[in-house]
Amino acid sequence: MSFMKGNRMYNQPRAQYSFPSSLAPRHPVQTRIAIGSTGQLRAAELIRQGRARRIGVGAFNCPTSATIPTCAPPVQVCPENQKRYVMPFIPDATFTASVPAGQLVRFVGKPQKMFKPDRLIIASSIGPFFDVVNLIIGNIPQSLAQGNVSAEMFSEVATYVMMSFDQAYPGIDISITAQNKSSVTQTFQAQLIGEAIG
Repeated sequence: MSFMKGNRMYNQPRAQYSFPSSLAPRHPVQTRIAIGSTGQLRAAELIRQGRARRIGVGAFNCPTSATIPTCAPPVQVCPENQKRYVMPFIPDATFTASVPAGQLVRFVGKPQKMFKPDRLIIASSIGPFFDVVNLIIGNIPQSLAQGNVSAEMFSEVATYVMMSFDQAYPGIDISITAQNKSSVTQTFQAQLIGEAIG
């Protein structure tokens, strides 16, 4: 800053101000630094891990505490503790795998671990002969409305059939009811695939 005093020009240096701590910027200024290729890979991995922790990986999320809920809300576990499993169905007490023409059959699955299924598979060799009447986890139907669905849509070669079924806890049965729509006796079989803990 310049000012005149008499016939002479004077230069006054700019005043230097410092913010009090209460007014200091909340976020530090980001500075670019040069890192090698190894550092870049490590930084990318840390960013990926951070995102995974925030949004969760797979069917479950990392816990926010050591307490694991035992009721309705989804259980939260770290990704390294979950695996994909196949759960087979077996005929319920009064049924057999051989289903007479036009008859219903009820199969039951009994998961031994906490299980979050996401795909039902019925072999394409028997799919044309059956309709799926319902799929129930515990006492919760897994369809939006009553009505039969062709078993062919759950073939092992079908696409766009990933589901978001309810979570089943150990001791909760998963049941599927199917109807033989052919004119002869057929053998029924089905499996569920999904994430389980352990």
